Amino acid sequence: MISMDQSPLANILGFLALDGYIVTVVPTIFRIVFPQTKETGIPQWLLKRRLSIGLTAFFLALCHGFLMVQKRNFDFFDINTFWIYIQGVSTFLIFTLLSITSNNWSVKKLKKNWKQLHKLTYVAMVILIWHI
Repeated sequence: MISMDQSPLANILGFLALDGYIVTVVPTIFRIVFPQTKETGIPQWLLKRRLSIGLTAFFLALCHGFLMVQKRNFDFFDINTFWIYIQGVSTFLIFTLLSITSNNWSVKKLKKNWKQLHKLTYVAMVILIWHI
């Protein structure tokens, strides 16, 4: 018999975090793929709220990870555990970097490097698909 993961709250939080992440990427995709959506105002509305949506998605991902670690009693010193969950940990580390640098001070200090750093979101997107 096929059994689902026995941590429904963690799964719900993970999917909500995924939804939030998708919403942060949508304005750029709309602007490139569907330029006519500019007249609707939806991409501008999402761009204004991108930071708060992204930080909320990060918080949900943090809660998801915490509940999964708590539920499964991970042994962080076991190489097999690390190898199994490397995609989730990698994505979380990228999102942590992006969240920490999502402020005006970081934009001013990092200058061009800030934009380069935030291109990691596309790497995270690929790893996130593997994680799911």
